[in-house]
Amino acid sequence: MDYTGQLLIARPLNRDPWFRRSVVLIYESNRAGTVGVVLNQRTTVSVQTICAQNNYLYTGSDYVYRGGPVNERALIMVHTPEWSCPNTLQVNEHFSITSHDSMFKQLAVGDMPRKWRICSGVSAWSDEQIQGEMAGVTPWTPEHSWLVARATQTSIFEIDGEKQWNYAIELAGRQMINSYF
Repeated sequence: MDYTGQLLIARPLNRDPWFRRSVVLIYESNRAGTVGVVLNQRTTVSVQTICAQNNYLYTGSDYVYRGGPVNERALIMVHTPEWSCPNTLQVNEHFSITSHDSMFKQLAVGDMPRKWRICSGVSAWSDEQIQGEMAGVTPWTPEHSWLVARATQTSIFEIDGEKQWNYAIELAGRQMINSYF
């Protein structure tokens, strides 16, 4: 199944230290695997600090989010699609992703998307793993399965943390009910 543009929402029984109460935004999904970023786990690292490490002065008060356990040093910006850098990938009408170093320079000079979030690391699954988790088949269990919802700008950018997880669960429920009527 293609999960591109979807949210994978951890079920309440999920106890995995990386994904407990997480909302993962999927930006690539195909037979090779599924890749996304956790949206709702803010770190204590500021974007201002990251910019300073790259010799850019940024005065905003934004923070970096813990995107996932794979390649934790990679910095990925999830943002509204009206803005871009050299390697921006527009995923759908709600969001794009960018990982080019020039994004920090652009932030420092005030050239930024309307809404954005920077994540450190990615979440990735092989096709076999994501299908196994969704079905809850051995070695995975039903607690590993995910709720799924179509991502919206509100679900991506407007809320954070535990509230974002609760909102995403409600969104998945509403979308499922609406699909029946």
